[in-house]
Amino acid sequence: MKIFKNKAFTLAEVLITLGIIGVVAAITIPTMISKYREKATITRVQKAYSLLSLAFRQITEEYGVTPTNYPGIEDSNANCHACAGIKRDLYKSQLGGHSRTNGYIYYLNGSVWFRPVSNLPSLDLNNGMTIPFGHDRNCGGYWLQTGKLTACGMGSDIIVDINGANNGPNTLGKDVFGFTTALDGIYPDGLKGGYAYGTCTLEGTGRGCAAYILSEKNQKYLKK
Repeated sequence: MKIFKNKAFTLAEVLITLGIIGVVAAITIPTMISKYREKATITRVQKAYSLLSLAFRQITEEYGVTPTNYPGIEDSNANCHACAGIKRDLYKSQLGGHSRTNGYIYYLNGSVWFRPVSNLPSLDLNNGMTIPFGHDRNCGGYWLQTGKLTACGMGSDIIVDINGANNGPNTLGKDVFGFTTALDGIYPDGLKGGYAYGTCTLEGTGRGCAAYILSEKNQKYLKK
């Protein structure tokens, strides 16, 4: 009669196995988390664009004029703060949410936005997004080729913080994305022919990253 002895792992073998598992986890888990965050960002930018486009159409149908030509918003003066407030309330009628003023926003290269954007009329939506509204209607500088007509847009007049103003990093290209109101709809900043084209780089402002994400569906620009 043969007697079989159970052969157990030695402590050294167990420690080596755990070490290998730890190394593999250290390599793969950060990559998995990064891919998850990237996918979540893309989904939320797509959602923001869809919400804004739908609100634009609803406003046009309800009031008989586009948001670009709504009374009080059609003011041609650049940086019209009162216009931004009217625009915020107009979109609030379609999107809901709570009114607030916005905090600081940073460029992708780390510098603070050119004026800090700390007092723009904004909306906190129930889905966690914050939308600041501006009124940079400088027709000499912000020409947007829409494919349908040449629109005198209002550069980055709608900004979306996809995870809310109270959560960081509040940075263009990471969790903040700009959109422009044209004569016939909402367009993501960064389209070819627009003023923000080519700015979606680590050395740039990041103002053109909305168009990049919607087109390329990735955030490769964040990798050095």
